[in-house]
This record gives sequence, C-alpha cells and structure tokens, in this order.
Amino acid sequence: MRHKILCPSLLNVPVQHLAREMELIEQTDVDILHLDLMDGTFVPNFGLSLREIEFIRSRTQKLIDCHMKIMQPRRYIQRLADIGCDIVYIHPESELIPSQTLDDIQVAGMQAGIVLNPCNRY
Repeated sequence: MRHKILCPSLLNVPVQHLAREMELIEQTDVDILHLDLMDGTFVPNFGLSLREIEFIRSRTQKLIDCHMKIMQPRRYIQRLADIGCDIVYIHPESELIPSQTLDDIQVAGMQAGIVLNPCNRY
C-alpha cells in the first residue's frame, strides 16, 4: 500500500490565528504544508506574504510547498530558498521561459513543479 501524503493548505487561516494553528498542526502527522503566494495580478486575490511564509517556517520542520500564483515567480525564487521553502510550483503561463524558472528553483536547492490549470483556454 502506498503512503498517502497529507498536505493541507493554510490559505484561509486568519493571520491573527496563524501561531495557534501552527501549534495545532505540529501535533499532527501532516507531511507537507501547502502555502499559496498570490500577487493580485496573476489571480485576482492575495494569499500569504513572504513574511508569513517565513513565520510558518520558523514554527515547523515539516516540508513546505509554495504554490506561486504570481506573474514572473522567478523574481522570488532565491527569497523562497532563503526562508526555507522545500518545493515550489509555478504556472507555466506566468513566465516567458518557465523551464529557466524551474532550473532556478532546483539550483536554489528546492524541488520544482508545474501547476496545470485545465480550465485555461489558449
């Protein structure tokens, strides 16, 4: 039997409750924390900030994946590595040359992934 990976999103956790939620999460067998970084341009809303991601990393040793729902995510790759993200996913349509961004993620020491949106029509 394959091991199932539990990877909850922290997108809807109010900032004022983030510390308490992290305490509760640390008591679980969650494998990976899924964090959404949004810019209000690529998608019309905002997710966690880099500062909040850094706060979450300071409260856990669990793996952190960052779903980059932003334009030109390549600009933030080194910063995500510096604050301790383990996995970074990008949307290929968010970059002119997504393969370079995926390479940059790996060079920075993180795992790289692509997010496909089956609803997009090109």
